Amino acid sequence: HHLLRFALISIPDQDQDSTINVLARVKERSLRSFSATFGIGNYDRFEGDPLTLSNSYKLFRAQASWSHRNARGKGELFSVNGKLSAFDLRLGASYLFPYVYNTKSSITISPFVQRRIERAY
Repeated sequence: HHLLRFALISIPDQDQDSTINVLARVKERSLRSFSATFGIGNYDRFEGDPLTLSNSYKLFRAQASWSHRNARGKGELFSVNGKLSAFDLRLGASYLFPYVYNTKSSITISPFVQRRIERAY
């Protein structure tokens, strides 16, 4: 589950009768998180232009995301993410509704806008 970092379930030593004690140890994840990545890609999309200082910005890419793991206090996950490069610009969000019909089903809504600059092959 996205609210938990890990859970350990154990059965301690106990007397034998009709009941059983179960020990559950749970470590929660932080409610909010932020991540950012930065990278350098290949330059095969320069359309024949040699790599120079003036067009070297096309090598760099960045991505960032922010998440809230307990939106509205109901275990719903809300996240916003963005991606930026010389060839791709994307901004999106997603909202996860867990346990919609039962414990194994969920619904995710993920709208986004995207702009791509790709050369024709």
